[in-house]
Amino acid sequence: CNLWVVPGGVETEKFSIAEGKTGTKIAMLGYVNSRKNIPMALQIVALLPQEYSLHIAGEIQDGEALEYIHHIRRQMELEGRVELYGRVPDANEWFADKDFILSSSIRETFHYAAAEGMAAGLKPVIHDWRSARNFYPAKHIFGTVAEAADLIRQPPVPQEYRDYACAHLDKRIMLKRTDRIIRRPTVRVCGEPKHQYAPEYKFMRCLEMLGCRTDHPEPETVLLMSTHPKVEDWMKGKRIIMWVDDKVSDDERGRDGTEWRQKCYGHVNLVIAQNPHWVPKLLAECTKRVEYVPLVGAVYPFRKLEGVEKLYDVGFVGVPTERRDPIIAEIGGKLGAINLHWVSDNFDHEQLNMFYNQCRIVLALHAYDDPHITFRYTDAMAAGTMVVSEPLMEGHPFGELCREYPIEDIPHSIQCLLDTEVTEKYGKQAHDWVWRHMRMERQLEKVLDLADGVIQ
Repeated sequence: CNLWVVPGGVETEKFSIAEGKTGTKIAMLGYVNSRKNIPMALQIVALLPQEYSLHIAGEIQDGEALEYIHHIRRQMELEGRVELYGRVPDANEWFADKDFILSSSIRETFHYAAAEGMAAGLKPVIHDWRSARNFYPAKHIFGTVAEAADLIRQPPVPQEYRDYACAHLDKRIMLKRTDRIIRRPTVRVCGEPKHQYAPEYKFMRCLEMLGCRTDHPEPETVLLMSTHPKVEDWMKGKRIIMWVDDKVSDDERGRDGTEWRQKCYGHVNLVIAQNPHWVPKLLAECTKRVEYVPLVGAVYPFRKLEGVEKLYDVGFVGVPTERRDPIIAEIGGKLGAINLHWVSDNFDHEQLNMFYNQCRIVLALHAYDDPHITFRYTDAMAAGTMVVSEPLMEGHPFGELCREYPIEDIPHSIQCLLDTEVTEKYGKQAHDWVWRHMRMERQLEKVLDLADGVIQ
């Protein structure tokens, strides 16, 4: 059978940020049983200054857990700093004077209490149970009691946590995903797929993961990539979305992007820009609505593999071009004994993922003079590998995760990075970040949501 996963969702409108918080009260809400790992919560409190206190609300399901709390509270001299409330009738009211929502559990799925606490402006402090990173920001997840205590010592920012809950954990988002799976909307991707591993096929796979059908002859929605040559091939859709990637300006490739887009605008309902700085230019070209969504994202099968030997110091994936060839030759010459290995991107994705895992650093160079980002950035990050790049386009979505250097500085920068342990640490950070913030299906979900708002 077909299987889709939709997380739980919180009614964020039922929660609010109260005034007069002290910055010292830690909340736990839920059934009190051994799964909630109360001993860890008490150890965390014991590491904190005397003004911090733990407040536990919820029905007692385990008499042994209750007995332990009473006993160890005395033994650890935590009387007055650990308080039990039982079941509370109004979670938002109970959260009013609390500052942190602690999840020390050994197992959860979504953990409503943590999400509800965030909706009320409480800072999440989340133990690294198996699916925690699927829902909560990595910076709020801890492994040891010392890490949890350090998170609690840092002052809360209530509005940040509420904004996150509204944007990522709201019930309405999950209901919309469920509705899409039930409706099975039809979406066609039109572009220039040169082989079965082209981006268009990634889009189709991700759309199917969202519940869409991609094989209908007269689809409700057509996702038009800005390289498709024949207008008549995609005019049958009820609504047309043009997703403009790296060809806003004409270039030496002989592709007149502006002229091609002008032929299409009369049929298009929505224009999506890959770069936020392209939005004004596209607005000047047409009278359509223009929005920004990056054209890249983490997608399976790119992932971290355990136990893979690092065979290459530096790896590069891409086709040869007149611009790239001399740059790579120059960089390779300056790297000396450092191993630089170049492969084509016309590979099976599992093979490419293995290659990324075998590299300590992945080098990114533009094929042409116009700076842009391609899938290899998020593919390498999804595989848990550091990316070193020449400067990307202004407004790229990676922040500091993509190490950017002028071409002449790349050899020295690579030498410095390889001489440290930073590559492995960075690779883990990049992997966690890209899978949390830039999953490809979430990018496509944004596009579908925008399309729903433009034309019904």
